[in-house]
Amino acid sequence: MLIKCPECELQVSDKAATCPHCGFPLQPSVKSRKPRAKNNKRRRLPNGFGQISEIKNRNLRKPFRAMVSVGKTETGKPICKPLKPESYFPTYNDAYAALVEYNKNPYDLEPSITVKELYEKWTAEYFDTISEESARGVKSAWAYCSSVANMRVKDIRARHVKGCMDEGTITIRGEKRTPSATTKNKIKSLFNLMLDYALEYELVDRNYARTFNLTDDTIKEIHNVKREHIPFTDEEMEKLWAHVDDKVGVDILLVQCYSGWRPQELGLLRLEDVDLENWTFRGGMKTEAGTDRSVPIHSRIRSIVERKYKEAQSVGSEYLFNWLDSGNRSKNIKLTYARYQQAFGRIRDELNLNPEHRPHDGRKHFVTMAKKYGVPLVVRSSLNNSEGTVVKEEVTVERMLISGVALDTDAVRIAVIGLKDSPGVAFKLFDTLAKKNINVDMILQSIGRAGTKDISFTVDKNDLDDAMAVLESNQARIGYDELHAEKNIAKLSIVGAGMMSNPGVAAKMFESLYNEGVNINMIATSEIRVTVLINEKDGVRAMNAVHDAFNLAD
Repeated sequence: MLIKCPECELQVSDKAATCPHCGFPLQPSVKSRKPRAKNNKRRRLPNGFGQISEIKNRNLRKPFRAMVSVGKTETGKPICKPLKPESYFPTYNDAYAALVEYNKNPYDLEPSITVKELYEKWTAEYFDTISEESARGVKSAWAYCSSVANMRVKDIRARHVKGCMDEGTITIRGEKRTPSATTKNKIKSLFNLMLDYALEYELVDRNYARTFNLTDDTIKEIHNVKREHIPFTDEEMEKLWAHVDDKVGVDILLVQCYSGWRPQELGLLRLEDVDLENWTFRGGMKTEAGTDRSVPIHSRIRSIVERKYKEAQSVGSEYLFNWLDSGNRSKNIKLTYARYQQAFGRIRDELNLNPEHRPHDGRKHFVTMAKKYGVPLVVRSSLNNSEGTVVKEEVTVERMLISGVALDTDAVRIAVIGLKDSPGVAFKLFDTLAKKNINVDMILQSIGRAGTKDISFTVDKNDLDDAMAVLESNQARIGYDELHAEKNIAKLSIVGAGMMSNPGVAAKMFESLYNEGVNINMIATSEIRVTVLINEKDGVRAMNAVHDAFNLAD
């Protein structure tokens, strides 16, 4: 008669003194003991049960790997395959429990997970590590991939990924759309990361998405095309007005649509800047003309402004607009761009507005309606009587954090190999170059080894010949073994005054480059700049990836 082992729950004979699978005592003659506590104490694995190994010296969330025994070699050694669909686990006991379940009912180990199942599994983890805006970008790219959703992940090849990029379609309001150049780039990045995840868990043998690059035409289109802001339709405005009282943030969005304030400017409007007698706002930022500008309060939004004014007084805030959402657990009620962006995305999705809408589209709507009805837009200062600036087209949004991305292909790298690891060597090297008026930009010094070190740096292409000549002629003075020059490189930089007070800027840049499979050769930083050295062939693609990562198209 067969019974269940109380420890591992596998079937054993009722006459067995101990469980042959886990060693747990079954007969009263054996001194009884309580089942082991479910901790990470390692259990003895029976023959043919499988294997559990731990990957050390790496900071992995799931370091324990479960392997299933599927046979033996001619010499009697076990043949093992990774447990599917998941072979890595956070604890030893999790891996053990998975092996127990498999041995109860062995199944085909060949991975049969679909692309849709992989996407759901991957995004469940990945979305916890990125912003909501980035997550929406991933979702928008995935919408074009329905043709491969039900395919097995193991069958995905480069042609399938390219098919989604070139032939994928979505339908919005009865209109069929194909991917733009920017969306093609997002689809490529989606498969890059998703198949990396599949490769990590041995669901595939190769990531075919990383076997090809974007076409030159696509890269050129991404580089040249500027994403335009979209005004709201009459139907969308009706939806907003219908929910002005029952959806948090709709009232502020409507104020933006009827006043043209930037999202950041809305949060900076103080009560002292609001004139309820003459119905004007005073505020603004970014440009000299745009600072302290006076904006009429449209009759349609006066009731909203009055209500917000009283609301601010009741909570003791000096700002007109405050974040009083019931879900806000913070004592800080200031309306920040992040909070406005979050509310905007929620409103857009819940009211089924155009999914391409972005937080600055309220400003675009204001400008569009003014043009439609022939209203001249003039930016004037409230501090003087100057005529001001006539607005002929929408001004681009300010960059609060990163002001720009720059690509420099006029640099070369020089590597000085085998320098003595002693004081004064770096001085001799760069003093020699300085005397020839050769400017040096990025510098990287290796960790000393066997009494020597290497120093790499960049110079302008026009200075390469002079730099190599002067270094070669001063080899004895400087004391190095070898000299190398690399021409096919590019410097990619992000610049912004907000970098000092915002941690994670460099990490975000590096993540975007990783997503594109771009290797970094050198890194240099300052208070307002991060510069990396990459291969020249990756230059434009890397620049566009960083550009998108910081939403510099907005």
